[in-house]
Amino acid sequence: MAYTTGNMKHAGCQSALDFVKSKKTKDGYWKINYVYKSDGYVSFDQRGEKANWLTYLLDRCFTYSYFI
Repeated sequence: MAYTTGNMKHAGCQSALDFVKSKKTKDGYWKINYVYKSDGYVSFDQRGEKANWLTYLLDRCFTYSYFI
């Protein structure tokens, strides 16, 4: 939501961004803690495993200047 409204540099977002960054493992991946189950939903990563899809998305997001 903050991204779509242009508020990623807002001070209130910084603690959330820091929390997400802190969850990155030493080997450079994020892990899935919860797998959503719903009709039509497909999970690309398994719970507790290296999350390649999530890591791709978050690394891509954190490379843009609005996350810095």
